[in-house]
Parts: sequence; structure tokens; C-alpha cells
Amino acid sequence: MKKWDAFVLENPTDIGKKDILQFFVKEYGKTLLVSSSYNVNRQWNESPNLAKNVVFTTYNQFADINSDELYNFCASYKLIIFDEAHHVGAKRYLPNIEKIIDSGGIKVFGITTHTKRYSDS
Repeated sequence: MKKWDAFVLENPTDIGKKDILQFFVKEYGKTLLVSSSYNVNRQWNESPNLAKNVVFTTYNQFADINSDELYNFCASYKLIIFDEAHHVGAKRYLPNIEKIIDSGGIKVFGITTHTKRYSDS
């Protein structure tokens, strides 16, 4: 990931997603983890190795950040992880995600069990 600013990992269910995320959090430090719901965030927060260096938010909250404030909000993070990354292509979420990727300097990592999108959410 040192060469690339953004990538997505398609990872089958029960193959150690939490271990993969812990590796990246350890490597990069302060991380923003974007997931689909508060319930998912609570599950991640139960992992002590993730919780101390990770700030949790949802896709909807991330999409609601004003575009003028987006880079300043994200600048304090070394890494932004999009859990269930098949959601990033939704019309509501994609604009802010593209802005962060295009700005450079912040690593963006997506992880999902599948990359197929069946809806726009």
C-alpha cells in the first residue's frame, strides 16, 4: 500500500477481516473506519487493538460532511478504511470518497466480501 493511495480487498467471509484491519491500523496509526451502521461500528469497537487508534463513522455521516470541510476533517487520519466497500459506488457516497482519493496524501483502503452492487445504497 505504500505505492498506492487507494485499493479494495475482496475478502471471503470468515477469513480474518479483523486481523487484516488490525495490521493496517498498526501500520498507519490514527484511522477513520467507515461502515454501514452503528451496529457494525460497535462490533469493531469491541476489539481493543482497533478501538484505541480508530474513529468510527457511518457511510451516511461521511457523505454528509460538507465538501469544503471534507479534507480538513480527514487530514488528521493516516488511513481511511471503508468496510463493506461495495457501498462506495453509491451516488450518495461516491462524491466525498472520490474527493479524498483525488486529494492524495491519505491512504484509502476498502474491504468487502463481494464487489457486486445490487442497488444504489
